[in-house]
Amino acid sequence: LDLMLFPGSQGAQPVDAETTRLLHFLLAIVGLVLLIACVNLATLMLARGASRQRELAVRRALGGGRGRIVRLMLTESLVLAIVGTLAGLLLASSTRGLLSGLLTASLGAGSMGDLEMDVLLDPVVVMGSILLGGGATVLFGLLPALRLSSVDPAEWLRHRPGAGSSASRLTLGRALISLQIVVSVPLVVSAMLFLRTVANLGAVELGFDPTGVVAFKVDPGFTQLPAEEYSDLYRGLITRLDEIPEVRSVTLMENVLMSGIVSNGSATVDGESFMLYRNAVGPQLIETIGMRLLDGRMPGLQDGPGAPRVGVVNETAVTTLFDGRGAIGRVIRAGGVDVEVVGIVNDTPYRSRRAGVPPTLYESALQRSGYGGHNVVLRVDGPTASLEPVIRSAVAEVNRDVPVPEIRSQSALMAQTSAKERVFTQLLSVFGGFALLLASIGLHGVTSYSVTRRTGEIGVRVALGARP
Repeated sequence: LDLMLFPGSQGAQPVDAETTRLLHFLLAIVGLVLLIACVNLATLMLARGASRQRELAVRRALGGGRGRIVRLMLTESLVLAIVGTLAGLLLASSTRGLLSGLLTASLGAGSMGDLEMDVLLDPVVVMGSILLGGGATVLFGLLPALRLSSVDPAEWLRHRPGAGSSASRLTLGRALISLQIVVSVPLVVSAMLFLRTVANLGAVELGFDPTGVVAFKVDPGFTQLPAEEYSDLYRGLITRLDEIPEVRSVTLMENVLMSGIVSNGSATVDGESFMLYRNAVGPQLIETIGMRLLDGRMPGLQDGPGAPRVGVVNETAVTTLFDGRGAIGRVIRAGGVDVEVVGIVNDTPYRSRRAGVPPTLYESALQRSGYGGHNVVLRVDGPTASLEPVIRSAVAEVNRDVPVPEIRSQSALMAQTSAKERVFTQLLSVFGGFALLLASIGLHGVTSYSVTRRTGEIGVRVALGARP
């Protein structure tokens, strides 16, 4: 017996380690965007301050001390900090619902069930945002304040404006712009790479047809039936649901393909151990899911309790367990029982698109009915919403004590397993685009100021024949 201890100061944390790393990575990206915004602010304030050099020189000439000039510019920065922080908090509050929906859809599915994730603005976060926003604005406003207040008024007033001082060239401003581009371009490139990843996931060969396939979970444990009668319940459900005109075929599956849930364990073939993935399936699997039977037969209604245990394997299992040949009639010992291989089906992803195709054994669900609930999988014609009342009524006719949870489409289950990649790509694209926009604004500001300062020089060049 292994005992594992977890910190309880934050309560139960069902979010897995992969999701935690993802959230930390997003936090780091937010920090990079904040850094770009701060650098952009410093650049724009340098340009704005440089345009006020004549005003600042006059103030110094009339007796204004350097400390007073710095306080003046810091006061302006503080006003920007207050306005910007309040606007940021208002934006965060107004987008809470959107962020909560994205996180719930993409990160809320775990081993402990679907979780509703909420974005909260607690006092600690609000205070931290105020201190961070205000501190960053004041800090990055201090740099141009110190730089511009150090200009000698007598030297500046002796020269005409725009004569080409080091301040007017904004060498530091261009360096800051370069830093912004260095940080923002990798974010945009990363977003493009993640978009390519999502596109590649969408192009993965499924090996079955998810169109028109819906599923819901049935757990006989909620009824008063003994375990040995579970298979009769499943047979009755298959027969009754198959009578619905809009239902083309019905089967059972312990785990719906690409739903993020799998079963695996050690299996033995001729004394050699392998890691084998397992799934329990019912009759009409080929017709319902759209897989291909390559050899042999599928488990049927006759493969119930008391009959020899049978199953089919996928192509990867044939290669891994049987060296690519002679699988039909062989015996796999899995879960403490011997299962005879009676068929071979094509490869399909099990957990998700990104998890690949593992060696898989599909056993008869009617022979594993004592294990608990199975998913009833249907291929239907027409929208699921209109069929849901009919399906629930048919299940109640078989056994009114069987609860029918949400009926979900195969496409929705598949989308759930790739939701993290999609939402993360969306957020990364937004952050990368915003970072590039900030860098572009800063570059535009510095370049526009530089061109304005060089108006005289440009006029001379045009007069000498330079083209626009």
